[in-house]
Amino acid sequence: MDLNFDFTEKRVIITAFFCMAFTIANLITVKIINIGFLGMETPAGVLIYPLVYILTNVIADVYGERTARRTIILGLCVDILFVFMTTLILFLPSPAFYTGDSSLAFVFTQTPRILIASYISYLIGNFKMQELQLL
Repeated sequence: MDLNFDFTEKRVIITAFFCMAFTIANLITVKIINIGFLGMETPAGVLIYPLVYILTNVIADVYGERTARRTIILGLCVDILFVFMTTLILFLPSPAFYTGDSSLAFVFTQTPRILIASYISYLIGNFKMQELQLL
């Protein structure tokens, strides 16, 4: 198996990881975790968000700001598709033996709000990072 990827293949891999990490962050944010040694509780999405920022910075540094913006837009489109599909399944009927509808509803009714909030915070964070880099 040849693992020597060329420049374009590396970009595709990084973009795929970015989109997946962005979607995972929005999904796992529903879970609140207790970080006892810090004495705080926080959404589980904070565990993967650093990877999202690192990948964005790598893409911007290696492939340029234009590619980074396009990757962020692609990540948003992937998330919108995810939210659309998970919202759609809540409205589709389930067979009588299926008992997971309430669990799915608990998780997936929160994802549209999480998507909006996380994207706003992500944009604000990126704009602040750009301001700091200009200093």
